[in-house]
Amino acid sequence: MSDLTPRPLVGLGLQPEQRSYRPHVTMARRAGGVAVPENGPPITWQADRYALVESRDGVYTVLREYS
Repeated sequence: MSDLTPRPLVGLGLQPEQRSYRPHVTMARRAGGVAVPENGPPITWQADRYALVESRDGVYTVLREYS
């Protein structure tokens, strides 16, 4: 995704972000008061599918699933 050109966004009147694209997995959101363990075991898992999800105002919409 980081190689996609921002020109279509500009053509729609949108301003592309200047920061580099950084894929991530959100492990906890709005988890106030929860401490992250300093020396926990590594987290590993095998995924047989994944999804592109849009987040708007706390509402998540699956845009596409991959397997």
